[in-house]
Amino acid sequence: MPMSCLDTDLGTILASSDFGEASGTVTWRGLPVAVGVFDDEDVEVELGEGVREIVHQAKFTGRSADFPGISDGDQMVIRARTFTVKHWSDDGTGMIEIFLEAQRQ
Repeated sequence: MPMSCLDTDLGTILASSDFGEASGTVTWRGLPVAVGVFDDEDVEVELGEGVREIVHQAKFTGRSADFPGISDGDQMVIRARTFTVKHWSDDGTGMIEIFLEAQRQ
């Protein structure tokens, strides 16, 4: 559980005025998410023996407190696109990274 002073800082860091999503554009389990940053880009991954591949990776970074009981398979809607939670990492500082897979249209 992060210190209460961090809660305000996290809200500022993830605010839509900078890099975050506008209010009402993100839901998790059908509930609105107030703040967070959505990245939908290609990343380089190591496959072993010096082989690298570029793969598509969508992820959402938000406040841990906004995702109590998150589970793989949960649904998120971001910018009117539906994603499935494939993995998540809560770093213990109040931030969570949620790795997503786009659902086929």
